[in-house]
Amino acid sequence: MSAATPGSPFGYASKRIGNNGDLGWVEYLLLGVSAATSGPLSVPEGVVPSASLCSFRDLLNEYTVAVRRMTCQALELMAEGLGMDDRDAFTRLVLHKESDSMLRVNHYPPRPELKLLQQQQQHGGGGRVTGFGEHTDPQIISVLRSNATSGLEIALRDGAWVSVPPDQTSFFVNVGDALQLVGEGGRSRYREFTWREYKASAYRTKLAANRLCHFETTS
Repeated sequence: MSAATPGSPFGYASKRIGNNGDLGWVEYLLLGVSAATSGPLSVPEGVVPSASLCSFRDLLNEYTVAVRRMTCQALELMAEGLGMDDRDAFTRLVLHKESDSMLRVNHYPPRPELKLLQQQQQHGGGGRVTGFGEHTDPQIISVLRSNATSGLEIALRDGAWVSVPPDQTSFFVNVGDALQLVGEGGRSRYREFTWREYKASAYRTKLAANRLCHFETTS
């Protein structure tokens, strides 16, 4: 299994998040997801599939197809709630053959003892250890499954952070940067830009940065 790299973000990585020095108390597996296919994932050349490998692949495909179906239903309801004439506008983006859909599995190890944290801070280790750190999601939406683990927090408009109770029977839906459409009065808040432009800009910034400010209109 290869580690995630700036040129190819997929694979396994830990602690280092992004390309600009962001660190977290986390390890994760990032897998690319084909947009429209529900068939089995291809086996790399030279790899002989085993029963366990096929079982994992089958389960992954089954899970991905089910979550994608739920995601499309949620996007159709969002389009309807926004008063859009085309109810399938967001769904077509998700199902497009060049869709940038992905599956991330995060694992947050137990926090170190407070004494260790204090020692790190005394030696220039910075502030508190966080899991993934403050950030916004770039996608249209992110669908999260928390299992029974707490730790997810969201920032309110006044800057205060509140904890989201875990719920292993539900999914959380986060609105990403790509779905911020208009400002006050229905005026377009951003100039037109491509997904490629956005990602190129995002890769140059830290997680907590406002990635959309570079595309805001001045009028």
